[in-house]
Amino acid sequence: MPIFNFKYYGFKYYGWFTAIILLCFSITSKGQNSFGVRITPSQIVSPKVTNTSSALIYGERRLAFDAAVDYRHELTKNFSIGTGLNIGLIDFNHVMIAPVDAFGSGTGSGKIYINSTNDNFVYTGLILTPDYRFKIHRSTLHLSSGPNIRAYYGNEAPDVSNYAFNRTAPWNPVIDPADFEVSIPSAKGKLRVDLTTSLTIERRVSERTNILFGIRYNLGFKPISEGTMYVNMYGQRFDGRFDIRSSYIGLDLQLRYLTKAPNSGYDRLAPIASDNQDFRRAIYIDVLGSSPLGSINYDMRLKRHHNDGLGFRAGFGLGSFVQSDYTKTSRYYSLPIGVSYVVGPKRHGLEAGIGYTAQFLTTTTPPDVENNSSFANLNIGYRFQPLKDGLLFRLYWTPTFKNNDFYYDQPGDANFHTQWAGASIGFSFR
Repeated sequence: MPIFNFKYYGFKYYGWFTAIILLCFSITSKGQNSFGVRITPSQIVSPKVTNTSSALIYGERRLAFDAAVDYRHELTKNFSIGTGLNIGLIDFNHVMIAPVDAFGSGTGSGKIYINSTNDNFVYTGLILTPDYRFKIHRSTLHLSSGPNIRAYYGNEAPDVSNYAFNRTAPWNPVIDPADFEVSIPSAKGKLRVDLTTSLTIERRVSERTNILFGIRYNLGFKPISEGTMYVNMYGQRFDGRFDIRSSYIGLDLQLRYLTKAPNSGYDRLAPIASDNQDFRRAIYIDVLGSSPLGSINYDMRLKRHHNDGLGFRAGFGLGSFVQSDYTKTSRYYSLPIGVSYVVGPKRHGLEAGIGYTAQFLTTTTPPDVENNSSFANLNIGYRFQPLKDGLLFRLYWTPTFKNNDFYYDQPGDANFHTQWAGASIGFSFR
């Protein structure tokens, strides 16, 4: 008999969740409703490792992704509540560094370095999002915090990685124990309840459309999977743990559509005088820079009818990854996102910002090549944007900080690179 009956408990929790939402929505029929779409690229917290050996064993912070659709209902002027569905992916790895002579024959010099990516965790879930809207100066902000009930999917078999080092004879894993092993039980059928909090700033795009941009933090109370590991070194076995966690911090990008115009029985929080003016937008091609080869990007300033101030960008890029030790070339795609601030209200401006780019290979790769990579970047440079519709041009310097590369990192690899730049050309419009 299974310890966890997903069909029963899943229905039980989801049923209570739905009942609470229907009750909240039945309290009042007045007020504003909205539908929303959210994407959250983020960085997952590293696995929690319990290690009693002298080897260095850890997991890195890796790329994660969460997306959601929701429905939100206004209960009071400043308070609303929403519910929806989300889907996400969590990536993790394990790293082990130890002396060569600690294993096998006990001879040799140097270090053994293992960096391997484990199977991803995929989940779907229900979200409850109480939302408080408030004003600071001339900006409208949203503070949301609520539970996320997740159901995880994956293979039923555990994800086991085992290694043997410095052996004088070929290793037979059937009869000989490994020198290093990490075993992650399957999370298939497990329910987890996390707490998600976000702080966003609201900007109106049209009469019924708003965008929200900010940060999101997810707190996981219990590991997704409680893994085990052991190391056989210097003739002794050391047991430990390798727990996969779901906490993350990331960007919060939302697009919301109001079911009725704000002036039809809805008291919007202190609209600013420039609400009837348009945002400055741009679509441009970026060469090098935030996407190693090239990408097409959408850019928007969040200060109405201004070329300067805070803004964001998001794009999609393609490229070719050439494996130097093989004749094979793999296609990859990239997803660059970022925020920036422009100084200079006229055509010429100084632009500075931060960004994050995720890249994904689309073909099967050899054992020493990862299927994804990511890096963060800074950018500072010149920006030309016309006061009316017209040509946009950017030229900038962009130092990058590598999170993980397609090739596994080796000890001594540089993670911070300053010799990189980019250029953009596109069309700016209102």
